[in-house]
Amino acid sequence: MTTITAIVPTVTGREESLDRCLTALRTRSKGAKVEILTALDAPCCGIAWQKLAKKATGDILHFTADDLEVHEGWWQPLVEACEKNLLPAPVVLNPNGTVQSAGGDLAASNCLLTTVRDDWAEVPFTPVPTLTRKQWDKIGTLPIHYFTDVWVSYRGRQLGIETVLRTGSVITHHNEAAGRGAGMSQGQRVQGDSQVFWTAINAVEGT
Repeated sequence: MTTITAIVPTVTGREESLDRCLTALRTRSKGAKVEILTALDAPCCGIAWQKLAKKATGDILHFTADDLEVHEGWWQPLVEACEKNLLPAPVVLNPNGTVQSAGGDLAASNCLLTTVRDDWAEVPFTPVPTLTRKQWDKIGTLPIHYFTDVWVSYRGRQLGIETVLRTGSVITHHNEAAGRGAGMSQGQRVQGDSQVFWTAINAVEGT
C-alpha cells in the first residue's frame, strides 16, 4: 500500500478550514495509507514544510494547505507521476466549482493557468507539490511563504524533473483569508519572497 505523508501548515484562526482539510484527507484516500502532519503558526509556509518533511515517514510527500480539500481519487494520479520521476500538478477548483488552476505559470494572470490542458501536459509549476522522498531530498524548498510551490517545479526542472498536469486529481481551494502574508501585508510578502526565490534560482542555475 502506498504511504503518503500530507504536510499541512496552519495558523490560528483557520480551525474550521483545517478540520475540513483533514477530514477530506482521512475519508477520501481509499487505497492509500495517509500520515498527516500539521504545524501551527510557523513563521512561514516554507519553514513549516522543511520542519514537517524531516518528520515524515511516507514514501510520497504531499505539501498541501489547511484551506485545500481533496476530492475522491486525488492521490493516484499524483503518485503515478511521481513514480515516473515527474512532478504532478492537480486541477484546483474554486469553491463554486470553476477552475482556479490547472498548473501555474508566472507569466499568466494571477500566475495560474485556468485552461485545463491534456492529461500529462507539461506545465511551468504545480501550486500543490507532491514528491517522492528522493525528489524532495534533491529539491527541498526555501524558508519563504510564497513561491515555495514555484521553487519545487523550477528547481526540479533544473534537475531534469518536469512538472505535468494530472487531470484526474482534483482539489478545491477555499481561499481562507486569515493569516495570509504570514505577518506582513500580502503585497509586501510576495515582493520579498519573489526576490529571495529568483536569487536562489539564479544561484543554482546549471548545478
